[in-house]
Parts: sequence; structure tokens; C-alpha cells
Amino acid sequence: MDNSQDKYRQVRYERRRKKKIYRLAMVCTLFLICCGLIAFITYKIFNPSLIKGNDLRDEVVFINEKDNVSKDSNTIPEETNTISENIDTTDTISVDDYSMDIPNRDELIDLTNDYPDLKEILKNSNNYPDDLLELILRNPETIDFVKNFPTKYPTTGKEEYIDITDDYKDGKIPHFLQWDQRWGYYNYGNSPIALSGCGPTALSMVIVGLTGNTDKNPKVVSDFSYEKGYYVDGAGTSWTLMSEGAEALGLKSKVLPLDENIIKSNLRDGKPIIVSVRKGDFTTTGHFIILTGVTDEGKITVNDPNSISRSNKEWDIDVLMGQINNLWAFSV
Repeated sequence: MDNSQDKYRQVRYERRRKKKIYRLAMVCTLFLICCGLIAFITYKIFNPSLIKGNDLRDEVVFINEKDNVSKDSNTIPEETNTISENIDTTDTISVDDYSMDIPNRDELIDLTNDYPDLKEILKNSNNYPDDLLELILRNPETIDFVKNFPTKYPTTGKEEYIDITDDYKDGKIPHFLQWDQRWGYYNYGNSPIALSGCGPTALSMVIVGLTGNTDKNPKVVSDFSYEKGYYVDGAGTSWTLMSEGAEALGLKSKVLPLDENIIKSNLRDGKPIIVSVRKGDFTTTGHFIILTGVTDEGKITVNDPNSISRSNKEWDIDVLMGQINNLWAFSV
């Protein structure tokens, strides 16, 4: 009998001991989880760039043209306007010198093999908004523009005359780049033309090409768009710039259906076509480009205000049509 009682007490003791161990393990586990959550939340708070997506906004397609806005693929937040002008130009830069907070850090570091000037930009990445670093990744042609950004943006004060007479050739649509240093550092709304001025830059090309009026450079058209309300804060350029705005600037504008024969017919008649494109070969969000002509082989030539390489390429009409939201043909 005594042995049975001893065994019973021993079993109860073991059960109580296991329960205590289980409770202790649960408490420790919960404590570690809480610590992890606190550390994660703290890290996110002090590293906000890690929760920022590559695309700030997606383009929204509306039915009414007056409500439509094409947001350029490049944007810059207002708070980045004040930037230090102290840039370190040290030649000997190692990977360890680059901040871990740089967006797409590894991809940008890989680019330095082909573009040595990018090393200086990455070394001083705190002087550059994330949008500009992402712009380089999408378009390395902009490296020189970005490199000079801290000392040249924003361009303010007395406006200098911008001479584009050498860009004009009779019978051709000139190719202007929104990040051209002659106007790219000027603001269009709350961000530089380089990042948000694809619409005015595209319209400027058409005006100069059709009329020969070299006063209507991208800076002038950007100012017109902003002053007349075609710039939509936080979104981009309203589609009405390509209709009402273009007519106010002396052009005839006509909305075209998305039809291959009509597109090619207008181009062969010498009518350039500005198109609003969605995510695809030209943009990650929204963008304006110009269809400038048709080759003998039926390919389409374009002027992309954000890219030299894409403008030098001939495009299949089917590839373009799959990315087009709207089209405007222009004449005088």
C-alpha cells in the first residue's frame, strides 16, 4: 500500500513538474516573440525607405478625358528639395562605402562597372532622392544629370533664355529629353521637369517640329501647363493638355481610335501622334511619348522624352498598341 502511494505521489510530482516546464517554455516563447516584434517595428520606423515601393502611384484610367492624368514614371517628394552641396569626389571608393539604405543597392553597384561616375553618386547617396537613384537604374543615360542634381536643383531666380534653335530641323520632330540640363532642374509643380515633365516635353517637341517656333521649349510649355491647371498635384499631367492646351498653343488636336491603319495614315500625312502609355516598355506607371513616323518596313519611330535608346529603336505597331491608353494627332 505504501509503495502504491509513493508511486502515485511520484506520478503527480512528475505531472506538476512537466506543467511548470511547459508554462515556463510558453512564457519564454511569448517573450521572445514580443521582443522580435518590438525590434521589427522599431527598425521599420527608423528605416522608412525599406517599406517604400518602387512605384509611388499606379496610373488610373478614367472614361472622361478631363479627368485623365498621365503620371510620369519618375517622381520626387517635396521634402528632398533641400540637399547638401558638399559632395565627396574621392576616387578610391569601395563597396563598403555605400549606404545599406540605398534602394536597389546591389543592382546599382553592378552598374558601376560600366558607369564609373555612378560610384561618386552612391558614395554620397544621402544627397540624392531615392527617385533619382531609381531613375538611374531604369535609365543609366541620366547619370550625368543626376550627378549634378545637388548643386543645380532647384533652378530658381531670374530665368535664363533657353536656346533650342540648333535642335530644330525643318520637317522633323526634334527630340527633347525631360532631363536635359537646360531645363531638367526647373520645377514642374512640386518636382523637377526631369522627373515629372514628360507631357510638356512631348508637346514642346510637336509644337517646335510643326511650327518652327523655338520659343516653346519644354520649360515654357511646362510653365504654361502648370499655370493653366493642366498639372495635377501628386498625379501628373492632365490629358486635356494634349487637346485644349495644345489648341491654345496654336495646334490642331484630334483624338484617334486605337486602330493600326488610322495611326499609320496620320503619321504618313505628317501628323505626329502623342500617346499616353501605361506600364510596359516605356514606363513603370504612366508616360507620354510621340509616334513620329512609319518606316518603309512598317515600323514605328518614336521620340521618348525620357530615353535616347528607346527613341533610336524602331517599334512594331502591335507592341505599342498593347501599351497605349489614348492618342492625339496634331497638325497646324
